[in-house]
Amino acid sequence: MRRSLLVGLSALVSVGVAVPGVASPDDRRDRGRATLTGLAALPASTFVPGSEPSGAALGTAPVNGVVAPFADQPVQGFSGVLRNADGTYDVLSDNGFGTKANSADFALRVQRVAPDFGSGVVDVVGGITLTDPHGHVPFPLTRPDRVLTGADPDVESIVRVADGSYWIGDEFGPYLLHFDRAGRLPAPPVPLPGVFAPENPAGASNLGGSKGYEGLALSAGGRVLDALLEGTVAGGRGGHAAVERVRRAVGAVHREAVDLPVGPAGARDR
Repeated sequence: MRRSLLVGLSALVSVGVAVPGVASPDDRRDRGRATLTGLAALPASTFVPGSEPSGAALGTAPVNGVVAPFADQPVQGFSGVLRNADGTYDVLSDNGFGTKANSADFALRVQRVAPDFGSGVVDVVGGITLTDPHGHVPFPLTRPDRVLTGADPDVESIVRVADGSYWIGDEFGPYLLHFDRAGRLPAPPVPLPGVFAPENPAGASNLGGSKGYEGLALSAGGRVLDALLEGTVAGGRGGHAAVERVRRAVGAVHREAVDLPVGPAGARDR
């Protein structure tokens, strides 16, 4: 979730390319080191042309010169980035304006941006809106047309698999959501058994707010998805952050939990 309006609306979000440095056999310490080779910036006040009004619940007081409400949907800010073969990037717009209460008119999207690292300019060249047309989300949505908003899931992390579909990690469940390449949800969200965020009505909360699936990684073979919780689960083994491993198989999704040691109890949450 976007932590504050100040960060979400008035900062510049930069997209950079990091290229692994070339290490000589005599200097193995440099192997795998990343070097920033270019920088391009997208202005904070960038909106999806011809989209719907947003920011009605933000009030009218300016934040660093940015005044709500807006005539269109903001493109900023991003909580996940995927690089495409043509040099563009698919970027996951964060869940909204900071909270469920003020984000009901923020439509969740995967934007496509094209940075030019020579000029430093970023163009928004397309995108898809995330929807649940078949009613798979197990709770009432904000919009009757079943377009997902920042008051529904809190999308934070994203990977793309071989068929072009997306797995996206959420913090309000926490859930794993599998969207097709058009942004439609073809199956119910995958919950983490026995773990409930404060926003999840299905059980007593044992995970802190905004401590859900902050990171996702896909195995080289494309069959295993590792989803990392940002915080620890109450009542679990202290000093461990749970990793939910999802094995993609035909007709089923098999899950197993893996613990990562993170130091003293509670250290991961700080």
